[in-house]
Amino acid sequence: MTLKAFTTAALIGLIVGSSSPMAIASPDDAAGTTVSAGTPGTTAPTVSPGATGPTGSKASLPASSEPLKVTLNNCKKAAEYSAKASGMSMLVIENGKVIFEDYPNGHKASEPHELASGTKSFTGLCALAASEDGILTLDEKVSDTITEWKGDSKRENITIRELLSLISGITSATGMAPPYAQALQAEITAKPGEKFQYGPAPFQVFGELMVRKLKANKENKQAEATMVDYLKRRVLDPADIHVGLWRKGRDGMPLMPQGAAFTAREWAKVGELVLNGGMAGGKQIIQSENIKTLFIGSPANPMYGLSWWLNRPMDDQLRNSIRTLTMASDLRYGAAGVPNDLVMAAGAGKQRLYVVPSMNLVVVRQANVKSELMPGAGNTRFSDVTFWQLLTLGHADPAAASDKMRALSGQRRGGIPRMRGAGQAGAGQSGSGHTGAGQAGTGNTGIGRSGRFMRMLDRNHDGVVDQQEKQVFRNLLQRRQSTSNQQQ
Repeated sequence: MTLKAFTTAALIGLIVGSSSPMAIASPDDAAGTTVSAGTPGTTAPTVSPGATGPTGSKASLPASSEPLKVTLNNCKKAAEYSAKASGMSMLVIENGKVIFEDYPNGHKASEPHELASGTKSFTGLCALAASEDGILTLDEKVSDTITEWKGDSKRENITIRELLSLISGITSATGMAPPYAQALQAEITAKPGEKFQYGPAPFQVFGELMVRKLKANKENKQAEATMVDYLKRRVLDPADIHVGLWRKGRDGMPLMPQGAAFTAREWAKVGELVLNGGMAGGKQIIQSENIKTLFIGSPANPMYGLSWWLNRPMDDQLRNSIRTLTMASDLRYGAAGVPNDLVMAAGAGKQRLYVVPSMNLVVVRQANVKSELMPGAGNTRFSDVTFWQLLTLGHADPAAASDKMRALSGQRRGGIPRMRGAGQAGAGQSGSGHTGAGQAGTGNTGIGRSGRFMRMLDRNHDGVVDQQEKQVFRNLLQRRQSTSNQQQ
């Protein structure tokens, strides 16, 4: 991966200037789908002040208990906001029916779009299906299959559940998925269950585990060789879900943490499968009780389950300590306009598959994968809270957008991210969030600024900064230089 030399000043100029999400105020809409106060679909949490959530985290008080409504007018406002933040699709399904669909900025409904780290959430579905088929159990040790881990005190006790909940202790640089064999050697920096660490390596390990499981499975009459082969036959095909594309890594194996491309309609079918308790087309594809397993957080991160993000109560100190979480999304339990039971698959560029059981709602939002590098119209950057306030309340709360900026640990008051040297925690960005630059995936003890910057430019996560990605950077510098000259 090569790129002409750049200055630190240019780098700062590139990533500074993010404004708070736009707030669009409007009169209340006419009657629509309404969830009354006191139900799971309202913004009022079911815990009392000072009470603790399922994992012992102190729950935040709600900003409002205003009933949530999804109307056509609200959908249009949310779509307008999404489009300004480089959105490329928005699809709303309520009670199993499409009630709104929009494809701005030149995108087409028939065009598969990269999910980025939204791909990760397929691993959880795959693991559930494989557990039902007797191929694995979630609490078995990975070393039972990856036998070279036996005798390694840091690895031999890691379970599949810990692997897919990102609490295995494995750390790796986000954005550049290592080959399966390399992922098996990823650095271990914590004990299993002790710490949430976001990165691609655990999912690549799961990919290798499934390869070995399928090879050893005598019932594998279809000769399935990879997780994707199994996922398609066991889950996606029966649910009539069509994959547009699934990229492979340098080792020729399908990428687990990123690489899948789906149309908004097909990705929405995944949400419907989850919403309906594993049922699609009248067939029980995954057992309903098992689907619930996806949405159980851990003490290390109550807001992340088995490869899915969760809107759950969480202690502020713990939340702010997880840089990936604070940089990936401003979702917060009890936030006005945001359903408390919302769960999502999420990826770079703010790709989103939202599922809200209390409202019987599935919402897809897709966007330019490079939008986190290149803000949209009016320098608009996407906010989950703003989007949901527009969708369910019809207006956005400017204070909520300000809260998001205050929540982003590592930012200065002027919005300039802190720049740290190699080996220190930094702002490497990809997938559905950020991670510390000191988390090296290949045994290195640190990655410098240039490495973090390269990962930020490599928005399609193929390990190469191509000409289009270079041009995006050049255009940004030229625009900022032009703006600077005009202000002088």
